[in-house]
Amino acid sequence: MNTGDNGLKKLDTVIRLAEKHKLFVLLSLTNNWNPRPLIDGPATSKRDVTPGTGNKLPRNTLSNDFGGMDVYVREFVGNPNLKHDHFYTDPTILDHFLKYTTAVVSRYVENTGVFAW
Repeated sequence: MNTGDNGLKKLDTVIRLAEKHKLFVLLSLTNNWNPRPLIDGPATSKRDVTPGTGNKLPRNTLSNDFGGMDVYVREFVGNPNLKHDHFYTDPTILDHFLKYTTAVVSRYVENTGVFAW
């Protein structure tokens, strides 16, 4: 868990500014993003730029966009054969996510700028 200057300290600043300006922050602890087909940009950041919705990627495909659940699947198990839905069942992934969630919630539980998570 990155609690340093390039980690949660940046979120500390956001929360502090929200409190200062009497705003509320809704913290999303992860996401379930699954982008549309890759057609634009360099290999490391391709995104679909086609108007409309409709995802052509098969269900349970690991995405390359916005991090979230798929980052846990890629980074904490080291098995290239895992799929998106392993986020819900793999004990190593669940343990890392629980530690992250616990750290974030305990860090900001008393902050008046946090509306919910």
